Amino acid sequence: MDTPVLAMLLIQGGELLFDDADLTLRSENILIVDDGRLTVGTEDSPFMYDATIELHGQLRSPELPIYGAKCLAIREGELNLHGKPLRMTWTRLSSTAVAGSTQIELEWGQADWPVGGTIAIATTGDRHSQIETELRNITAISNDGKMISFSEPLEYEHLGVTEELGGGHTLEMRAEVALLSRNVRVIGSRDIQWSDEIEACPDGFDTG
Repeated sequence: MDTPVLAMLLIQGGELLFDDADLTLRSENILIVDDGRLTVGTEDSPFMYDATIELHGQLRSPELPIYGAKCLAIREGELNLHGKPLRMTWTRLSSTAVAGSTQIELEWGQADWPVGGTIAIATTGDRHSQIETELRNITAISNDGKMISFSEPLEYEHLGVTEELGGGHTLEMRAEVALLSRNVRVIGSRDIQWSDEIEACPDGFDTG
């Protein structure tokens, strides 16, 4: 079952197995010892639902000796995390995606990427363009996995071209596209009292 926030979960010599359902395990600390096992799917039988292990804590959380605070720790134990298998987790643009587009074409199709999943489309601008990497949620994907649609238009252009350099040499200038979503996740909780926003430098960041 979904748990409240546990102060401590000790798995000592036994096994905690995630059932076949969407589940969230919340704890300040998880310690696996003495041949204990925490299992969310196996290599032979991957977990096909949504599983989240959410670790809770903040700057003043008490620490476990050796392991620290807000930890998932193992000592002579076993942790198995096997989510839905993906043929590939990233690809590149097949053609340039212009600003305002709500669809991109991929060089290698990813038919197993999920609708609703989050993708990152890398920047292809100049050295000041780190802000041009964009995140979008998939709203539709073609049967061959090459056309991905999303509802929020792109703010920037992302190249998907090949430049001929002569002498039989070519330069591929194509934005990488990566799937960020996974169905098995280990995440940290967010506590608003420890959150702050650091403003970007007004002149940007010069990688040179």
